[in-house]
Formats: sequence, structure tokens, C-alpha cells
Amino acid sequence: MKIIGLTGSIASGKSTTARMLRRLRIPVFDSDAAAHDLMGKGGAAHPILCDVFPDCVDEDGSINRKKLGQKVFEDVPEFKPVLEGILHPLIRLATNRFIQTCQRQRRRACVIDIPLLFETGAEDRFDVIWCQSVPKTVQMRRLRGRGITTRKANAILKAQMPQRQKIRRSDLVLNSARGYNHVMRHIKTAICRLVREE
Repeated sequence: MKIIGLTGSIASGKSTTARMLRRLRIPVFDSDAAAHDLMGKGGAAHPILCDVFPDCVDEDGSINRKKLGQKVFEDVPEFKPVLEGILHPLIRLATNRFIQTCQRQRRRACVIDIPLLFETGAEDRFDVIWCQSVPKTVQMRRLRGRGITTRKANAILKAQMPQRQKIRRSDLVLNSARGYNHVMRHIKTAICRLVREE
């Protein structure tokens, strides 16, 4: 089974590409969704986060992700590695379980959607790495459309590896600004090539 790492900066179009892959019956693990589940009530990270970031907990006991994001990306960036130290090992465990399930199901390929693939040194875990790219003007427009301020957007981007470096280190680049059909064509071609190599 081929394991594909899908990465790219925030608002680069990874979610759309993941939907395309699922439409092609390729299983996709969403690292961001896994992080949300871990942070939610009942999630493995929830009690730890409540202890470490008590000022980011709402009255109902849930983690206020907006406050937490503000804290680690803008107010106290020194807390970012603390948050990552809590979440990343748990996400890795969930990823491994997903891959094992795909292997048991005898899948030909699976995709791990992992925005911080290079930042966490995970390159060796994948057979190939695909990078979702987008011009910065489009990226910033998308972020503003999500209600993210320019200041916070720049802080998030600064915390990530520059897009040009991710592109250089990837096996395939998918430019979401060129449209749905363009990306889908590239995905289909790349999947066919991978399957033939098995």
C-alpha cells in the first residue's frame, strides 16, 4: 500500500483536494479533524489542555479554540510548542491506527492530510509527498473570508514553513488556483502512476 502525505499551508485548498480523493475512493486521514476530536470533551487531549490552558476553557468545560489560537499564535507564542507537544503524539497514534486499518482492508493507497508534515519531520513516513499550493493573494483572501484578521493570518503563516520550501521538497505540486478540473486531472494521473508501481 502506498502512503501519500498531503501538505500545504493554511487555506491552500487541501480540504477540497481531500474531498476529491474520497470521491475517487481513496481513504483520507484529516489531521486537523483529529486534533479537534482530541481537544473536544471526551478527547484524550482535553483534560491536559484544561490543566495547561485554564484561561482558554469555557464555562461549559469545552476548549475555546479561538482563545487558544489567539494565545499560541499572537499573545504568547512560546506556548505553541507546548500545545504541539500535547497534540502531535496523540495525532501520530491516530494516524498509525488509520494506516493499519487501510492495510487490513487491502487498500492500494491512502492519504494523510498533514499541514505540518515538514515542520514535524514526518517525511520518512510517506512513500510520496504532495503539496497543495496557492498564490498568497488568494490565500489571504480565503483567510479573511474565514474571519481571520491579517495579523493572525501572518502569525499563522510565519509559524509554518514557507510555501516555496514545501514545494521544493514535495514530489507533486497541486495548484488549487488553477481550478477543480486541473487538480483532479493531476490527482488521477498521480494515483494511477503510484498503483502501477506496486
